[in-house]
Amino acid sequence: MAKIKHIALSTQDVDKTAAFYVDVFGLKEIARIDSPNARGYYLSDGELNLAILNFKNDAAAGAVRGRGWSGIHHIGFQV
Repeated sequence: MAKIKHIALSTQDVDKTAAFYVDVFGLKEIARIDSPNARGYYLSDGELNLAILNFKNDAAAGAVRGRGWSGIHHIGFQV
């Protein structure tokens, strides 16, 4: 059976967004990212992984929404 394993959020304030998920839902920080395309955090509850990302350019974010958009960027399923 397929299940959600990964959710990526695009946000303009990765620090505040990550702190919310850590404080409210008890997620643990497992990594930080600061690449040419995005900055952010990888969080996990041990089962589900959550990426909190701020894209640095429209190409990396996806041309449809662009780097200024906030919300769900993509979802990954284990099948």
